[in-house]
Amino acid sequence: MEDIAHIIAQGQENTARANLTFIEKSLFAKKLSNSGMTKDTIRSALTVDDTLLSRMLAVVENVPDPVLDAVGSAKGVGRDRWEELKKLVLIPSKAAIAIEFVSGEEFRHSTPENRFDVLLNHLKKGKKPKQQASKAAERAWALADNTVSVSTKDTGKAFTMALKSKDASSFGTYVSEQLERLYREFRQTENDQTGD
Repeated sequence: MEDIAHIIAQGQENTARANLTFIEKSLFAKKLSNSGMTKDTIRSALTVDDTLLSRMLAVVENVPDPVLDAVGSAKGVGRDRWEELKKLVLIPSKAAIAIEFVSGEEFRHSTPENRFDVLLNHLKKGKKPKQQASKAAERAWALADNTVSVSTKDTGKAFTMALKSKDASSFGTYVSEQLERLYREFRQTENDQTGD
């Protein structure tokens, strides 16, 4: 009991005096947990609630040790940003990238204050950029007397055709009835061109 009271008093004193960062408190919580202290004791020592303690432990249990060691105290980096890093490194390939990156030149040449940001930005850069929707190719065709006009739109994945004007309905019906023949002719032309 005396040991526990001593740990609680020492933890509270260190937390108050040293103005520990989020990650320093989290590592201390992990150390106490690994030494067999109960969550109640750890919460009292760090003066945190159960939710915050769970988050602290989740960060230090999931961010690889080489990354934690390399980043250091990370002054000014709070819980939310550490949780963002934790979510990224939960993906095994990202964890491997993080470990490799912290032993590289770019990371080593960054200042201790910037190391966390440099790492986080590097991991975020690895996200696949959103593919921009390719602009649909549009074409128009019409007879000189405007009895029918056709507009087409080709997105690469879909091709749409719109018929307008006086004969649009009857011409559209005719075209749709000819689709099987047109498709066979198209395939034959393709085969003739490729030699298949």
